Amino acid sequence: CMILNALTPNANSKPIQAYDISAACSGYLYALQTAYDFLNSCPHGRVLLVTTETLSRKLDRTDANTAPIFGDGATATLLHGAIHKDAIRAQLYRPVLSAKGEDGQTLRVPHLHNGFVSMNGRKVFSEAVRAMIAMLTQACTDAGIQAEELDLVVPHQANQRIIDAIRKRINFPEDKVYSNIREIGNTSSSSIPLCLEHVFEECASGDWLGLCAFGGGFTWGSLYLKWAYDGKEN
Repeated sequence: CMILNALTPNANSKPIQAYDISAACSGYLYALQTAYDFLNSCPHGRVLLVTTETLSRKLDRTDANTAPIFGDGATATLLHGAIHKDAIRAQLYRPVLSAKGEDGQTLRVPHLHNGFVSMNGRKVFSEAVRAMIAMLTQACTDAGIQAEELDLVVPHQANQRIIDAIRKRINFPEDKVYSNIREIGNTSSSSIPLCLEHVFEECASGDWLGLCAFGGGFTWGSLYLKWAYDGKEN
């Protein structure tokens, strides 16, 4: 609502929904599913999806498992309903999401001034690789395409070992799995949209992009984007 207030300072502005979604590093995909469902029911609508992460304030600078990895980031994604065909740069397919209850001992992001980010790297690695590959496969099935038809996979930038493991297990060449963690770090829910900012500059009409994420909770998910809208009601 603070962002809405900044964007609509006129007290008589049209009433608009505004609320928060929290799903850790999978938050962007969870929010995209909410936006997708809303726009399917309101094809004339528009949704502004904002991610904000300030993890640096919650890091123990002496912890080698977390301090070199996590970073800060913020993004804004504008989504349009099907009526706005001229404004649509990529066609969104409904995200596939899932979650698993966990007591916080494996991956924890505390409230500010209430401890530091903590992570069991080995456990997170095995859970993240398995979950993201499973979701990519499921999203591929739902979209009616084969994994080999993908032009690029854009994973959540958890760490380079996880990205490399996903690439090897789906048997993709290095240039078909995007990574910018070396430059930006793990920015949680902001990592995929930060990747897309650069990826979209190189996309060609008809390209298929697979997105996948895994975060604390545990939460995970995947979806497919088709670059350039083709007029179908998806």
